[in-house]
Amino acid sequence: MELAYIYRGEQSLNERFRLVESPEAARAVLNDLIIPAARREAFVAEGFAPEVGVEFLDAHDELALVSVAPAHRRAEVERLHRYIADALVEQHQPKFERELALAVQPLSVMQTVLEQEFAADRNRFERLQYSADAEANGLLALIDARRMAEVRRDLTAKQAELFRLRSMRESVEQASRSTSYTFLASRSEQAVGAHPAISLSLGFVIGLLAAVFGAYGREFVAYTLFYRRLKRSRAWSPGP
Repeated sequence: MELAYIYRGEQSLNERFRLVESPEAARAVLNDLIIPAARREAFVAEGFAPEVGVEFLDAHDELALVSVAPAHRRAEVERLHRYIADALVEQHQPKFERELALAVQPLSVMQTVLEQEFAADRNRFERLQYSADAEANGLLALIDARRMAEVRRDLTAKQAELFRLRSMRESVEQASRSTSYTFLASRSEQAVGAHPAISLSLGFVIGLLAAVFGAYGREFVAYTLFYRRLKRSRAWSPGP
């Protein structure tokens, strides 16, 4: 399970992503509230409710649900894990929406204020342009032209800032992520059995013992045959 986080933008160098809830807090909620309730419901519905453990993964925002059950109980375990994950997602969703709104709000306010200023400057520019077109006096027309140049620079700067604020807001909204689960492990990745190194060592020892016993066996058989031949030769040899 991947926990929800809020993207704070490229300007936040120390904490670019902020978790809605820490992994420790999420595990406590799972162990104390969600898992016991889910296991009770599963036992009532299906008569089977395995133990469910919660483990931290290497990633700082991921947890894993772990259960041990017979292979024929695979479907029940999957349903139980899915129920638990859905419950955590449902619990985190309101927190995620609140945190996302708080992250976006300052950008939205700045964008609204800047849009109002941009609209006012554009109206001012249009009035100056109309005045310059209607002005007969060359000096007044020159003054209006200078004012128009200043307002045009302000409009260009505000337009660039508006583009930046819109991009930041879209980045926060798109890069932030609610709690989700992406993988359900229903069986171990490797078959349960001896480690290859142990198997190899045992094979080597067994082979060595077989070779030793084989050598002793051959020596014993050879000695027995020799002893029998010697005994027969003595029994049939002529007396003095």
